[in-house]
Amino acid sequence: MNKRPMLKGRFKVNSIMHPKGVSSVESGTWGVALCTLVESMDGKFRKNKYGSYKLVGLLPSLDLKDNVEYIVYAKEIDNEYGVSYEIDYSFTDYAIETDEQKKDFLSIFLTSKQVENLYLELENPFDCIVNEDREALLSVKGIGESTFDKIISKYENNKDFSQIFVELPNINFTQSLLNKLVDRYKNPETIVNTIKTNPYVLASEIDGIGWGKADALAMAMGYPTNGVFRISSFIEFFLRERAENGYSWVTPNDLHFNLVEAIGEVDSNGFSESMHYLYDKTTLVWDEERTFVALRYYYELEKRVSQELLRIMNGEKSEVEVSKTEEVLKEMELLQGWEYTVEQRRAVSLVIKNNVCIVTGFGGTGKTSSVSATLAVLDNLSVAQTALSGKASSRLQEVTGLEGSTIHKLLGYNPEKGFTYNAENPLPYDIVVLDECSMVGGEIFYDLIKSIRTGAKLVVLGDEGQLESIGSLNVFKDMLDSNIVQAITLTEIHRQAKKSAIIMDSVSIRHGKNIIGKGWCGEEVRGILQDLKLDIYNDKLFTSLRIMENYKEQYDKYKDPRDITVVVPTRFNGDASAFDINSEIQEFVNPKSNSKKEVSIYTLNGYDKVYFTIREGDRILVKRNNYDTKNEDGVPTFIFNGFLGSIVEISSKDIIVDFDIVGRVVVNKKYWSSILLGYAITGHSMQGSENKCIIVGMDFSGYTILSKEWIYTAMTRAKEFCCICAETKAFSYAISTSKVKYKQTFLKGFLNGKTYE
Repeated sequence: MNKRPMLKGRFKVNSIMHPKGVSSVESGTWGVALCTLVESMDGKFRKNKYGSYKLVGLLPSLDLKDNVEYIVYAKEIDNEYGVSYEIDYSFTDYAIETDEQKKDFLSIFLTSKQVENLYLELENPFDCIVNEDREALLSVKGIGESTFDKIISKYENNKDFSQIFVELPNINFTQSLLNKLVDRYKNPETIVNTIKTNPYVLASEIDGIGWGKADALAMAMGYPTNGVFRISSFIEFFLRERAENGYSWVTPNDLHFNLVEAIGEVDSNGFSESMHYLYDKTTLVWDEERTFVALRYYYELEKRVSQELLRIMNGEKSEVEVSKTEEVLKEMELLQGWEYTVEQRRAVSLVIKNNVCIVTGFGGTGKTSSVSATLAVLDNLSVAQTALSGKASSRLQEVTGLEGSTIHKLLGYNPEKGFTYNAENPLPYDIVVLDECSMVGGEIFYDLIKSIRTGAKLVVLGDEGQLESIGSLNVFKDMLDSNIVQAITLTEIHRQAKKSAIIMDSVSIRHGKNIIGKGWCGEEVRGILQDLKLDIYNDKLFTSLRIMENYKEQYDKYKDPRDITVVVPTRFNGDASAFDINSEIQEFVNPKSNSKKEVSIYTLNGYDKVYFTIREGDRILVKRNNYDTKNEDGVPTFIFNGFLGSIVEISSKDIIVDFDIVGRVVVNKKYWSSILLGYAITGHSMQGSENKCIIVGMDFSGYTILSKEWIYTAMTRAKEFCCICAETKAFSYAISTSKVKYKQTFLKGFLNGKTYE
């Protein structure tokens, strides 16, 4: 394995502290065991204050009367409970007895020719390898000194997993798959039992193993092609995948069609039996007329979201005199030098009068300014400002002057204990302002609203013209469409904003109005503020070239890559993908240098590894939430999907990144695969963020992504200047195309009192 803990030892278990009062446990049980150290095999173990060694984590199969010895890889923990060892992997000595088993095991790390030669020339080649019999092995044709060393090394690296290889001989265990299984299940017995019992559970329990991989394992083991396990597991997988894209339910016909597409023809009895098997497990829910099928988890999640929203809405409402509101607004108008629009004043009144409300509208209409005015009126109430991304929360802070935070930070997320604030321990605030709600998925939205105490306010900001949320449910749009949650849509562009071509043209695009003539090509800078440049051409071969030309032009102006972001539709596809543009920008602003350390890392494009270089000084983008990172002082400092930062230092084990939101963070090597270069990013990655200069690039290589929502989102990320580099036909196509989908969800109905079962 590549991921080895520091300590390895052989132990005997003396007692089981948890679960309490038991003398045996099944493999995979979380527990605490007190042990005797038989042999320290790698590293030094320390006794606890009671004179024994404490192991914690997922235990192997234990029965105290058997007096079995266990080999354990573990990490030391020293906290308020004293010294203990967290199990990373544990197993017993496993006897490989038959020649067939030995050949199967050797085939894991030797070629078929090597195995054949060993068994032709040696009586017991397996024992020769175990005993490192150099003389015997060197006598075999094709084995020299270097090959001998490799064979012994490969045996040492694989022997701890022999039970897995021998008992599951038909499965091709890649190093990646083996690492994931060990990380999740911690011992070979649990791994073998899980795969033998139902390999399809891997699709839901292990990140990166989808239904297709789990199905391949099942087919390799001889599972029936039309068995209930196979059909029901696909149904669960398909419904979960759809739900995570915002579709909480599907029609039975849609489900059956996709089932047949995935596994072939399925007879009606097999389909019906599998559906009822899942229904009896309370996994599925459907209505009497069978118009929808859904996973109960998402059905119940939407019901709980509706209940929490209604609870907050029906709480005691605060009352503010109209005269005070007018007085505060006039004072603020004098200070800022401009007047609030009629719509903004209505928004202030709406927020004051309701415990849950939505303020929406496009750029330049003053959503955050309206909220800032409301908070000034309600200055006797405590306020928390939050958003899904750090960038969005930071931007809200710039407008209101109050500290903002990510939802995870606001709720006090701890990777071991979950959220500090919840229904039992609500947030200590009178008002919670949630920005960029259109980005927020169902689970995290529920975690937030259940932590808001009854009597407090929830103020929701968002722009329904932006890209749709990533994740489950369709919270923002369902609340807007319900007519239950009070909402106001701001449409009047503020006088100051009218000077900006970014604002005016993005609003036109949002409404599907083309801002260039048919087939128009050329360059033009627009607006009183001269803040929008169009660089339009007729051949997509120019896209990458024009992006780089404009990047260099803006770099001469801003002098700092932190102030410029390129936004493109795709991460890997096409010559103008984020991946390719990043390489070109890196070569321009941060070329290879003897004075800067660099390292080659990889990211995944589907199942394929794509390698690239990062070096000190580079801009990088985080693509996965990480709760295992600390700052330079060792203080836990979480980093989230979408965070941008600059690499300060690279070592063999860590990189130090100065993130725009949270400052310097140490990122361990094992998390480097969730990092990309961050000079050029996709529209979804940029959602919720802003930068001084945005360069938007697009052509028909991003056909499946292009839409008016995509362009609108990309343009409105620019604070000072936006340049659009676009193939003319692709630009016009995108403006005329909407990809905001009607999502099949329950929340709107639940809010209106509808019952589905």
